[in-house]
Amino acid sequence: MNESKRLPASQKRVAQFILENGRQVAFLTAQELAEKVGVSLATVVRTVSNLGIENYQTLRERLSDFLMASSFPTWQELEESWKKPNGGNYFSTVVKENIEGIRHLITPGVINAIDEAVSLIDQARTIYVIGSRSSRAPAMTLYYALQQFTWNTYLLGASGEDDLYENLVRIQPKDVLIAISNGYPYYALQTIKAVNFASSNNVSVVLLTDHLSNPCVPRSKSVVHVPNCEGHFSLVPLMTCIEAIVVGLGRKSSGEAVEKLRTLWSVLVENDITLGKDK
Repeated sequence: MNESKRLPASQKRVAQFILENGRQVAFLTAQELAEKVGVSLATVVRTVSNLGIENYQTLRERLSDFLMASSFPTWQELEESWKKPNGGNYFSTVVKENIEGIRHLITPGVINAIDEAVSLIDQARTIYVIGSRSSRAPAMTLYYALQQFTWNTYLLGASGEDDLYENLVRIQPKDVLIAISNGYPYYALQTIKAVNFASSNNVSVVLLTDHLSNPCVPRSKSVVHVPNCEGHFSLVPLMTCIEAIVVGLGRKSSGEAVEKLRTLWSVLVENDITLGKDK
């Protein structure tokens, strides 16, 4: 965006925000972008035009295409990595690739997406969590972590699709649905159906996914794009984002969180479910 050097100050701010938050802008309307930067809608429109882009929708499409093209390996591509000759230290290789995967998360786009997700979840009356197939374990981890210090968290679809809809019909606009949907391009239909249902009922959806082509993306209010590690399929980046969300929520409600944790610990010890500190 060399054209940005010739822009007025307010338009430069818009251009700079786009450069630093491409992942986020791909899912923002022009009005939402204007509000985030603190300028008028007209300024956003003029900025896009002065950058030589036909219109704002074209900008979003270009950003989406770029992000999809720059994603890390998918399952099919990773199959090729398994065909490499035997030998070498697998453990060291996996650790190094996981470290790089985490480093790639430290971008303004991911950081802002995590902050937005935490804010939506913190304001929700009730929290619903869903994840199927390869995303079930991360979803259960998030659910059990939130259960430690919240009173209003539920796991959807734990007993199948019948259980899913029995709980979904209770969901209200003041609630939030956290959908974990990894496994490009084979996304679980159960999660897609839940997201569509929630979105259609004006419920905010927080989506954690490994690819921006996920059908849930357009129906989600907050999207955390978590690319896979380079070289092997890994849940480490996804689990890192989940842990960040848990930490963020815990800090926002530290008093209530500590109170529930202490109550839970007492109950577990009194009922001989866990060992106390003195045993």
